Order: sequence, then structure tokens, then C-alpha cells
Amino acid sequence: RLWVNQPAVWPIFVVIGAATGICAGASGRYLIKSPGVHWNKTDRASPVRENAEEGRRFASHKYGLAHLSRNCVNELNDSHRK
Repeated sequence: RLWVNQPAVWPIFVVIGAATGICAGASGRYLIKSPGVHWNKTDRASPVRENAEEGRRFASHKYGLAHLSRNCVNELNDSHRK
């Protein structure tokens, strides 16, 4: 009870709250929008996933961040992309 009234611990609460919010947001995004998560029973029963376009849309935002600096990994992926 005493440590809640100390202003020095408020930044810790803010950091923990922000980290919890980021984790909850990322988890929610993956649960709702990930092409690998299937809520429908018939989709879960199928062993073959033919949703390549959905997978590309899900991962499309990662392209810019991955190519901030050139390296052997993203150059290899670019050669397969063409």
C-alpha cells in the first residue's frame, strides 16, 4: 500500500502497462487475422492450406521493415520474390 503512493514507481506502472497493451494487441491480431488460425471446424479439418494470397497480405507490412538495410537474407528473399 505504501509503494503505490511513491511517484518513483509510476514509470514502472506505465512501462508494464504499455508492454501489456502491446502484447495484447499483437496476440489479438494474430488470433483474428493470421491465416494459420482457423475458427471454422471444416477449415481446421483440412490438412492442405491453399491461402497463399491471404498469407501474403498478412505479412505484407513486414517488407519495409525487413529491408531497412541490405543483407544476404533479404537479398536472397528478393531473388525468390521475382
